Amino acid sequence: KDLTIREVNALLDELYMAESKQNRSVFLKIVTTMCGREVFWLCRIILKDMKMGMSKDSMLKHFHPKALDIFNCSSSLKKV
Repeated sequence: KDLTIREVNALLDELYMAESKQNRSVFLKIVTTMCGREVFWLCRIILKDMKMGMSKDSMLKHFHPKALDIFNCSSSLKKV
């Protein structure tokens, strides 16, 4: 079964909220449901190493003039 973006986001939230002892089990739950390519991109997202030739700053500036400031204050794309 493919994961939706909502499901991946929920799992990433769970990973973020987990205590260090639980991180391994939450991460394994994520990667065992994904194919290799999806795990590759997920790791790049987690490590913020997209290498797409475009930084988060320039992407957010194109989205909305104040998006970068909002993101830098909150680290939340929902608020942006």
